[in-house]
Amino acid sequence: KLISKVKYDKISNKLISLRQQARDFEDKKEFDKALKCCDEILKIRPDDEITINSKRMIYDDLGKFQEAIECCDKRIEIKF
Repeated sequence: KLISKVKYDKISNKLISLRQQARDFEDKKEFDKALKCCDEILKIRPDDEITINSKRMIYDDLGKFQEAIECCDKRIEIKF
């Protein structure tokens, strides 16, 4: 169990770091970099609703409404 806890802590720390990076990039309007961080998070945790919603908001800001809708669809799929 100790090994899995260490692995879990590393993953958690990576997710926290990636989330902060994504927010920082979004604040700077560096949306492509923010989306890359979100994609990295979703590789680790594909059903992360917070990240999916963050991607939706970024796509909205970029005027990429089809991609934003796909994020909404993904969140609905996760919930049901």
